[in-house]
Amino acid sequence: MKKIWGMILLTAVLCIGGCGDSSSKKGDSGDVQGERSVTVEQESSAAEKENNAESVISQSAVASLTESSVVPAVPESLLQEPLESEKILSEPEQQLFTEIDHYYIDPVVNSFLSDAGRTVYPSLIDGILHRQKEIRLTDDYDTNLALMMAAKYTPYYFLVKKDTFSSDHRSIRLTYVYDAEQHEEIIEFIDQEYLSILNSCIRPEMNDVEKTLAVYGYFASRISYDYAWLDELNMSDDKYLFPDIEVYDALKSNKGVCHSYTYLCQFALEQLGIECIRVDGLMKEDPDIGHMWLLVKLDGKFYHCDPTWDSHGDGTAGLEYFGMTDAQREESGIDMNTVMVDTAYGDVTADSIRFDDLHDVTAFTMKKDHRMEVQRYGETQIIRSDEL
Repeated sequence: MKKIWGMILLTAVLCIGGCGDSSSKKGDSGDVQGERSVTVEQESSAAEKENNAESVISQSAVASLTESSVVPAVPESLLQEPLESEKILSEPEQQLFTEIDHYYIDPVVNSFLSDAGRTVYPSLIDGILHRQKEIRLTDDYDTNLALMMAAKYTPYYFLVKKDTFSSDHRSIRLTYVYDAEQHEEIIEFIDQEYLSILNSCIRPEMNDVEKTLAVYGYFASRISYDYAWLDELNMSDDKYLFPDIEVYDALKSNKGVCHSYTYLCQFALEQLGIECIRVDGLMKEDPDIGHMWLLVKLDGKFYHCDPTWDSHGDGTAGLEYFGMTDAQREESGIDMNTVMVDTAYGDVTADSIRFDDLHDVTAFTMKKDHRMEVQRYGETQIIRSDEL
């Protein structure tokens, strides 16, 4: 996978010409469609056709499970007899999560921060969260430059309006987007949202694969693609190259684009201690269109996971783009020669086909006792999620 010094660019290729979205998925012919330009009538017709073609399970509904036949693509060991209906995403017996870790260091950030930088990093984050106007860093300019790059990886950095170094480069001076009261309310909202999400999705018995699936399905189901954001994007504005990463806006509106889905999932996975990195690349058929997704490390191997393209926009999510290899990511329409991983992080290769059996799943729900309800070919099944 191609490497560059990605920190300076910092997601500059996120949405060049518009983020690759769920309408850019591979079509029946195998081609990748460009930016969506259908009329409202066409969209309605397509949605009606899709709804008639398959019955999907809403994540907010109670599913009535019936016995289903074995689908050849699924190993028999994964199939279980369907059980009685139960509430989807029901509250766990105990609240597993009571506070948010604001100081988690992104693995890419951790790879280039010095020991001195890692020591000061929590103070920098605290300063931002508490709306400090000037934050003391270290005596080393390079360390302080790396710290400021690292700060931009936190989902709370959108609260900062402008940052400048002091004349001796030992402190950072910040101005903020919101007043003190709004600043505090927004942080509290984000924290409480994530605590609620994690406590509703995650169960004590889940392994890392199950936790990743739960988070992936939650955000791919909850967030709808924000086409209006693209329509309003001014190509002469800095936001064209450096779009605001506002998880707050996505959580409030339940809308977002590729970087929204990616940041939302990444922050949740970080709270669970699951290593993942954001990557971006360009579409093969239209290099003016950029896209962002996650590389998630599970049991020592990396997998491409794209919640944007698995979001149906109707409250459900599939798994066609979950757990992809480099080759499968390329086949989906991404030019892998443009995919960038920071050189400081090291080599990243995704070559495991572990999750291939899930790629025909059109809707799914994580359930208790390592069970996973999936829908494929119009049939509902229960499989063992701890054996994936």
